[in-house]
Amino acid sequence: MENSLSHYILLLLLSVVFLAVSCTQKPVSYEEYIKWMSNPDNGMVKTHAANGLEVKVKILPKEYQVYQELKNDNNSSPTKRDSLLKYYSKSLTFLMTIGPDESKKNAGDVMMNGVSNYEEFAQKAMTMNFDMGQYITLKTDAGDFKPVLANMENVYGLSKSRNIILVFAPAEEKDTAFLHSSQFDLVYEDELFKVGINHFVFKTEEIEKRPILAL
Repeated sequence: MENSLSHYILLLLLSVVFLAVSCTQKPVSYEEYIKWMSNPDNGMVKTHAANGLEVKVKILPKEYQVYQELKNDNNSSPTKRDSLLKYYSKSLTFLMTIGPDESKKNAGDVMMNGVSNYEEFAQKAMTMNFDMGQYITLKTDAGDFKPVLANMENVYGLSKSRNIILVFAPAEEKDTAFLHSSQFDLVYEDELFKVGINHFVFKTEEIEKRPILAL
């Protein structure tokens, strides 16, 4: 009985210490935040390589999106910041990058991969611009979700890789159960680059360990 009580007290003390440390965690600069987020060991970015290509998926937390929206806003305010944080907390956003696998010395533009004529290039460009969502599913404890937005960024020929922004949100705004999933498995069933079926699994326990970004 005494051992059980001592064990309970120890767990309680550890919980208090953890909460105290969390509450006193100091916000970090954008540079420090990005460095932490980009480290694969921290679980915020996942990479798969196949067929001479590299597919990378990075989760974009709400504070990152708010920072990007406000960094050039001369009229930003705490009220606007909090409003944006609330807005972005209702969805999940990922950045998927498809590019050449430089470790395999593949340096060609990803859009030319497997393309033999202009018609094939045009079809691939059309699909990546307007229909990438058909190949992507987010599996959660609350079920499977298709992206409500799958938008390829225009690089104007300045990059050999392509970035696709993926946003997931429930059909009903009040139905946010998927946000509290224990993990998020982003599945990319490729039919454009012959890299097969790719799973990018993000664990909530790792996501919640991210540093606080100074806004």
